[in-house]
Amino acid sequence: MRIYVCHRCHRILPPQERCGACSNPIQVESPESFLGRTIGIWKLEQVIGLGAMGAVYAGSVEDRRAAIKLMIPDDEDATMVTRFIREAQLLSQLRHPHIVEGFESGTGEWGTPYFAMELLHGRTLRDEMRNRPQGMPLAETLRHTRQMASGLLFAHERGVVHRDLKPENIFLVESPGGPPVDKILDFGLAKSVLRTREPRLTRSGIVLGTPAYLAPEQARNVELGPWTDQYAFALLVAEMMTGRKMRQDVGLAQIVTVEIARPLPAERVASAKPPPHVVAALQRATQPDPADRFADVEDFVRALEDRPTRTRRERKISPGAVRIEHPRVARRRTALLVLLGLLLVAAAVAAWYLLR
Repeated sequence: MRIYVCHRCHRILPPQERCGACSNPIQVESPESFLGRTIGIWKLEQVIGLGAMGAVYAGSVEDRRAAIKLMIPDDEDATMVTRFIREAQLLSQLRHPHIVEGFESGTGEWGTPYFAMELLHGRTLRDEMRNRPQGMPLAETLRHTRQMASGLLFAHERGVVHRDLKPENIFLVESPGGPPVDKILDFGLAKSVLRTREPRLTRSGIVLGTPAYLAPEQARNVELGPWTDQYAFALLVAEMMTGRKMRQDVGLAQIVTVEIARPLPAERVASAKPPPHVVAALQRATQPDPADRFADVEDFVRALEDRPTRTRRERKISPGAVRIEHPRVARRRTALLVLLGLLLVAAAVAAWYLLR
C-alpha cells in the first residue's frame, strides 16, 4: 500500500503527483513510515493490517492500547469517507461482548478520518479454518454459532445490518484457560435500516458484499435487513462444519443465477454427516425468499440445536431494541388477521340468523 503525502499541507491525499492545494510535489510513503506519529491522541506503534479503506495500526496513549483504523484515500470518491465514518458511528452504538468495541473517532492531524477500537489478540475464523480442512465437530460449531448469533441479534435489534459476514470478519479472541471468544469485525458495509434519512451510498446496479456469501436480495439490489445476514450466517455455519466454502469454485455468474434461486443443497454438507434437523435449519435460513427464513438468527440457532422456535409473543427484546420483520411477513400476518376477523363476523352473522 502506498500513502500519498503533502508535507507542506500536512495532508494524506488520493494518488497524485502534486498537491491540488499548494502544488507541492507529493511524497509516496509506506504505512510503516507513519510509525511513531500521532493520530488523534494515539501514537502509532505497529502495522497490524491493510485493507480496502486503509491501514490498521496498534497504538497507545498512556496505559491504554487500541487498534487504530486510518483511512487512506485511493480516489476522490466521498462515498468511501462516508462509509468509513459511518462504521465508526455504528460501532460506538454497539456495546456487546461479541462485537468489537469502538472507542473514539475523528479526523487526525493529517486530515484523514480514523477511529480507535478494541485491540484484539488471537486469529480470524478464516485463519482457524485453514487449519481445519475437515471442518469442526458439530458441538464446537454450535459454540461459535451461539456467540456470533448473540452479537448479530444485538446489532439487528438496533437496526444495524452487517452485510458482509464471512470468516475473515469473525475474530477468535484468545481466552486464557478457556475456549476463544468470537467477536464480529468490520462494519464497513453495515447500514442502519432505521435511519430513513440516511444517504444512499450504493449506486444503482452496484452489488456490495462477498460473492461466496451473497444473499439473493443483495444480488437483486432489493430490500435488505436482518434476514440478509441470516443467509450469509447459514453459509458460514455450513463452512465451519465441512471445512469448505459452500460456493467453492462457483463463478459469480452461477451465483447470481443458480445459487440464489435455491436453498443450500443438502449434498454440500453431507461430508460432515449432520443430523436431519441441522440440514433443515441450514436450508430454511438460505431460502431464496427472505420471508421464508427464520424470524431471526436466534430462531436459526434454536433450530440447529433441535429446539422449537419461538412464537412472536415469546420473542422478547431488550429495552431500547426494535423488532424488524421482512415486509412480506408483516403483510402475511395482517392478511391472516383480516381473514380471521371476517370469519368471526361471518360466524356471528350466521349465529344471529339461526337464533332469531
